[in-house]
Amino acid sequence: MRYQDRRGTARVTHRPDLALRIAGRPAAIEVELQRKTRARLIAILSMYAEHSDGEDAALYGVLYVCDRAEVADAVKRAAVDAGLYAPAISFRTLHDVIEQARTARRSREVAAHAGRGGAR
Repeated sequence: MRYQDRRGTARVTHRPDLALRIAGRPAAIEVELQRKTRARLIAILSMYAEHSDGEDAALYGVLYVCDRAEVADAVKRAAVDAGLYAPAISFRTLHDVIEQARTARRSREVAAHAGRGGAR
């Protein structure tokens, strides 16, 4: 992927931080804790837009997990310029993801305890 920034033309490869399958297609998860340059963000988001366009697209979409509103806002503005819109892109706060993981863990622990016959 190539993009132009204030230093000139850059060529980079990009892989998501995590991936999973939704409806039989891969979905990317980006954990965005630091602001990237606008040019780089638009290049990455344009790649996601290209691969998640249409019902038969190779990519289901991308989920951005951000720890600060200013980082999420920068990604949202760049996504519009890249032509990437919901439902192909969605956002979660890092806090919400951590809480969902903790809740899921507690639910598994309760179910496992109940499966062993509960308290003795």
